[in-house]
Amino acid sequence: MRFPEKFVIFPLKYCLRMNFYLFFFPYIFPFITNFRLSEMLTNVVEASKDQNGSRIIQQYFEAANREEREMIFQQVMEHSNILLTDMFGNYVIQKILQLGTLHQKLKIYEIMKGKIFALSQHMYSCRIVQKALEEFSNNGLIQDQILKELDADILSLIQNQNGNHVVQKCFETIPSEKLRFIIEKVTENVDILYSNKD
Repeated sequence: MRFPEKFVIFPLKYCLRMNFYLFFFPYIFPFITNFRLSEMLTNVVEASKDQNGSRIIQQYFEAANREEREMIFQQVMEHSNILLTDMFGNYVIQKILQLGTLHQKLKIYEIMKGKIFALSQHMYSCRIVQKALEEFSNNGLIQDQILKELDADILSLIQNQNGNHVVQKCFETIPSEKLRFIIEKVTENVDILYSNKD
């Protein structure tokens, strides 16, 4: 079954405003045999910053082949600093962390490295840090590197609304023996933490 070319290569600016396209996309994708990602999405980054566009990119990434996923990944990497803290772009990076190759996941971690503490306090990028903790739950080296960055001021991170979620994710994904420094810090400052609670 082949869809008319004018339907397949639909202008992005209209697709982003059409919720029905989001609904039908999972069903029509397997039948579009002449589908070419580069023809339909000319700017992955701008699309990722749009609410509907972000959903489309995530769906493309799920259904795309290895080559098409790499196309999306390369565009995302070129503007990763913007998407890390973007309201909708962060979901695209999370999707790559979830479904990407090990190489792609490590590349994303590399751009986060050295900024983990700051990203953990941000409303949107803290979700990416949490996803990274999930995806690297079996990588002891990366766990140690992340914890080292968080240890810069773990107390303020615990008291931060977004950082607190990251700390909780640490306890869900990292062996408890590596988290003793957090437990000790909480025990030593329980009065401060209690007095500063909302």
